This record gives sequence, C-alpha cells and structure tokens, in this order.
Amino acid sequence: MPENVMSAINSVFCAGCCDDEGTKDTIKKTFEDYGYLCDTHTAVGINVYEKYAEKTGDKTPAVIDSTANPFKFSRSVLDAVEPGASEGLDEFSMVGELARVTKTSCPPQLADLRDKPVRFRDSATGTAWRRLFSGCSVYDAGRSPCSAAAVLLRVVELKCCAQRVLA
Repeated sequence: MPENVMSAINSVFCAGCCDDEGTKDTIKKTFEDYGYLCDTHTAVGINVYEKYAEKTGDKTPAVIDSTANPFKFSRSVLDAVEPGASEGLDEFSMVGELARVTKTSCPPQLADLRDKPVRFRDSATGTAWRRLFSGCSVYDAGRSPCSAAAVLLRVVELKCCAQRVLA
C-alpha cells in the first residue's frame, strides 16, 4: 500500500488489540464500575477504546455498539466476574450460575436451549471443508489472510462460492 494512502487511513482510523487477561479484567471492571455485564467481544472494544483515549487524550464521547449477549459466552464471562466459578459446571449450569452471581437474566432464547432437540451433529470441517470449497480461490490450505480488507474479500468470495456450490 502506498505510504500516502496508509498515512491517510491512519489519520482517521485507530486499531488495537486485547489479550484474554485484558478481556477478563475489562469484563470484571465494567461490571463492578457500571453494573453492565458485557460479553467478551464488547470487552475487547471497551479495552481498546480506553487504551486509545488514554494514549491520545481524546475526550470525545464514544458509543461502543454491543451486539452479543454475555450469556452466549457464559464460561468466559462467569470466570471474569467470579474467577474459578465455572469449574465443574456444564455449559447450561454456567448460564444459571452467571445469572445468579450477577443478578442478571439470561434471554429465554438461550436459557431454553437445554430443552431443545439437537438439530445438527456434524459440521463441515477438515476433509469436508476442503471438498466443499475446493476450486474456490478463497481456500488457501489454511493460511490466514493478512489484512482486514483481505478478510472482507474472502468472506464475500466465500459467500459467492457457497452459493455456487449450493445452487
């Protein structure tokens, strides 16, 4: 990418990352400080934003859009707010324990999963995955794409490829 293009992008966008410990710490701190129980993905966004604000001194109000539910990631969120609490519990018990510990409610769509029949037992992994997407240029023997743009292009190509295979 030409340096002037990269410079223009960097003048508008900021990116960051957060490891597992930072994610757990952010979930716990956000819950303790604000009473808001966030999921793992939102915690990464909060953590990266807080680092950005601290580094730059930017005081502009920000909105962090949370689209996931913490009960979907019950083990990680439970262990963040109550370390070790998931030990010995199955996934459904973790949902109940997270609700109890945080005094929050699990959405019925997730809470009711325990009583739902299993609809799918197999997934397209390994050989099945390679067979499904062989011939699609997106499949590259497991190498990771090197940029967000590459990921986006690969997702678009995967959708097109899947539509061709399923048609």
